Amino acid sequence: MDGLQKGVGFIILTFGLLFTFFLVGFLANSGPGSGGRTAEELRLLIDEKLPQGSSLAQVVAFLDAEKLNHDEKPDETGILLASAPSKSWVLIGESRIILHFAFDNGKLSRFSVEERTFGP
Repeated sequence: MDGLQKGVGFIILTFGLLFTFFLVGFLANSGPGSGGRTAEELRLLIDEKLPQGSSLAQVVAFLDAEKLNHDEKPDETGILLASAPSKSWVLIGESRIILHFAFDNGKLSRFSVEERTFGP
């Protein structure tokens, strides 16, 4: 019986530690001050700050001001990529918001915002 009690105690301790680990991870990666945003929050902010026809310089200045990672210039198809941490919490991996800014003749013609999860 003594061995069985030790085994049960070990299982309870293990699950308790795992629960604590995931709870701390969740709290550290969510809520105010976590640095993340939702895709909808970014979409609304871009709608407000970057009207269609904004210049590349204006888009880059916005991305820099919001501390978003981004390419230095659009690719050969006129797309400038940017990314931001997401508020979404995932157990394994990382959730990021990917932004695509399309330019025609050096002016912003459209953008898209989507959330993706990366990891195993």
